Amino acid sequence: MPLHISRARFRHSHNICTGIVEAFACHPWFEELSFAEAATRWVETTRRRGFHCLVATQDHRLVGAIWWDSPAISELKNERGTALAAFAVRHLERNTTLVWIRDLIVLPDRQGQGIGHQLRQKMIEHCVSKNSVLFLTRIRNDNTSMIRMNHAMGFLRSGITVPCSLKPDVLHEYWYLLKGAFE
Repeated sequence: MPLHISRARFRHSHNICTGIVEAFACHPWFEELSFAEAATRWVETTRRRGFHCLVATQDHRLVGAIWWDSPAISELKNERGTALAAFAVRHLERNTTLVWIRDLIVLPDRQGQGIGHQLRQKMIEHCVSKNSVLFLTRIRNDNTSMIRMNHAMGFLRSGITVPCSLKPDVLHEYWYLLKGAFE
């Protein structure tokens, strides 16, 4: 069945929240979220500056989603710390948009089929069609499938890591990709 990727609409919100619950319940997070917690996270995220979301559907069923926003450097500093904000400032050039990739989810029964790769590729195409872009994202160092995807798509490690609040033996690594006029 063909995969269809499109901009998210309000009608997708319930299915995205259900997808958050399902995706976060499996590897690598194993985090039990209630639907209400997922909905609260979702609503908070949709209110961020420059919020966008793409959804992937197959046979009229939501199977994945990716969402991102465009924080100001001060917002990035408040949320992610001085080191990442300073990194972004060093890499931002005139007329460059900062894009923070918030989340990429694929339902557990559809993982390993390239859906995440296609969603991220469409997101990059969407953003770069308008400007040069500095993409930033955070990945747990035990999420090997996302690490492989980042490498395959040209993302680089920033060298900045922070401990995971849920698992002290796991680190979050910040990754980046410069696309547009720099190429």
